[in-house]
Amino acid sequence: MQNWLKTTILAGLTSKLATVLPLEKHQIDATAKRIISAPLYTAVMSIKLPLNEMTVQEKLAAMESLWEDLSRSPEAIESPAWHKDILDQRQQRIADGTAQFEDWEKAKAKIREKVR
Repeated sequence: MQNWLKTTILAGLTSKLATVLPLEKHQIDATAKRIISAPLYTAVMSIKLPLNEMTVQEKLAAMESLWEDLSRSPEAIESPAWHKDILDQRQQRIADGTAQFEDWEKAKAKIREKVR
């Protein structure tokens, strides 16, 4: 990514990002045990990026830079309550013996097959 563009993007993201607010709560399809909608977030301040002018590599670099910055203070990012709910459900299934486990390589192969 051109250095000035990266600097501009990062400066805009780090200086203008404000609190993000959840717009709606998640919904879980109980029968399929999957999330069918997740919280939507919006920045309080609008940030305009020249996305239509950026290459895929530039977009990925911008995302990596943003993620790197966010990961410096993970305590500032609060997990939503539904994350804990799902983890609690999974722990309960392990405790009561109803959890099913699958080999990681087989699981990845199934996921790849589904997205084809």
